Amino acid sequence: MNFKITFILSVIILFTCTKTSAQDTVTVYSNNKKVVSFISTETSTDKTIHLKKCCTKKTKAIFVKVKGTHTAQSMYRPSLEVTDAAEKNSSTLELISANDAKYNITAIANKYNLFKGASLKLYLVLNPANSKMMVCSQRIFLAILTNK
Repeated sequence: MNFKITFILSVIILFTCTKTSAQDTVTVYSNNKKVVSFISTETSTDKTIHLKKCCTKKTKAIFVKVKGTHTAQSMYRPSLEVTDAAEKNSSTLELISANDAKYNITAIANKYNLFKGASLKLYLVLNPANSKMMVCSQRIFLAILTNK
């Protein structure tokens, strides 16, 4: 009897003490067709999304859709920050549709030469939805987008 209680308590303590990591799903669309999907967690080491050149040769529009624990928070207004590999140039994009958390990165992909083999870093920027709220802004690294 004593063994069962200690076993159950140790299992409960084990599950409550382990850290749960937040995850976001980054989906890339080319010409409104899903090209690749990637799950980005806080603990993942390789956060690189490789696009195939055959998918980006005749591309007219590239969209990035972010869905997960960070975008589900209603107290934040998410936006996407896209930088080049050296993080010298950056552009911030607002949502196209609030339901999908979808961003159009076509102009930035052309500007930073994604189609010629350069890479882009994607950050999710969470600003307070109301400017009177006393909540800190967050900048979360999602992935590196490269063209193979």
